[in-house]
Amino acid sequence: MKFFVVEICTEYLLAPATFLTESLTLLEDNFLAVALTVVFLTVVFLTVAGTAVVLIALVVGATVGLAVGATVGLAGAGFDVLIHGPAGCGKSRAGLEVGKVMQREGGVYAFRAGMRKADLLYSKELRDGSSVVELSPLMREVRTGVVTVIDEVFSVDPEVLIGMNGLLESGQRCIDTPLGVVNRDAEHRFILTSNTDGRSESRIYRAPQTHDASTLSRVISVHVDYDEDVELQIAAASLAPEWQWLTEQAHKLRRAVRDNAIALDVSTRWIVQACKLNKRGFTKERSFGLTMLERLSDSERKRVGAAVCQHAACFEAA
Repeated sequence: MKFFVVEICTEYLLAPATFLTESLTLLEDNFLAVALTVVFLTVVFLTVAGTAVVLIALVVGATVGLAVGATVGLAGAGFDVLIHGPAGCGKSRAGLEVGKVMQREGGVYAFRAGMRKADLLYSKELRDGSSVVELSPLMREVRTGVVTVIDEVFSVDPEVLIGMNGLLESGQRCIDTPLGVVNRDAEHRFILTSNTDGRSESRIYRAPQTHDASTLSRVISVHVDYDEDVELQIAAASLAPEWQWLTEQAHKLRRAVRDNAIALDVSTRWIVQACKLNKRGFTKERSFGLTMLERLSDSERKRVGAAVCQHAACFEAA
């Protein structure tokens, strides 16, 4: 069984010069697997006689994965969290599950390139011939104690992310808008998701910027990746005749793609798509070729060919 360490470093509530570092070793179990035993991490900070006491509770769940458990614990301890990992590994789902588990489910907001700071702060519409300006749904939400999920946080232009920093800053938690200062509720939490950790070059987002580090310093990062055991269970549930073969080939392809430094994420979604085709009567080779090999260039297929499907039909289908 695999293990990993989450290291939390935060200031004592009543001793700003003192830092508390707590290394928590958690069982790394299947991510978002239905009916699997997983670990929730709940960290509660109590202040007694001027001393910050850390209470760590491990709670067993059955339908939520490790990333959710760790994020619930961090959010419960007062942190905003960045969940990052490859496409289709369940980041957005994890963010939603955190709100459900904490019974504080909020909205989901997708950031995008070209989004302006004004879009973050307010909305404007025409009512009865007059222009009406209101706080944006996101600004109204941060004034409540819910968990808000923001997808693709590093896809936005710099001015938006810089504007977010005021909300993320623990000693500030506010932002100035044309309608006045908006203060975050003490219990409100942000769960940010991204395909990048905010430091690495990414083919999906703009290049990392200096201000990204400023945002990262205000959150705790949780990395998630594809879980092969979970993918096998998802594929089995599809009832596709060749679900196991398709999933194992996808795993071989993923390893080959990574070994050859090919800029491609072999997503869990592709496995689901292949199983759907197979269930509808497509051969396993054609299902695999259409949903996975089709996404590779001719040269890339040659580079991974020896490590994956040896059936000519796979490559013919692609």
